[in-house]
Amino acid sequence: MAIKLIQVPVIIGQGSKQTLVVSKLRISPPSPPVFRINNIDTEVIITNMKVIPGKVIINGYIDKNINYKTLEHLAV
Repeated sequence: MAIKLIQVPVIIGQGSKQTLVVSKLRISPPSPPVFRINNIDTEVIITNMKVIPGKVIINGYIDKNINYKTLEHLAV
């Protein structure tokens, strides 16, 4: 996990926080059933950041690229 540093005129605090994001992903038909997930590439994109007294508010999203093998490839 990469840490992104920001510079502010006065340091009012320091720390880190992690949030576990759990979600279910549905592969819609007509895609064949998933046999195995090969890898998942994830990138966190920060769209806006605001520093207010006592807080840093960060808005963004997570971009995931999931590479998987289907049962269709096993039948060959």
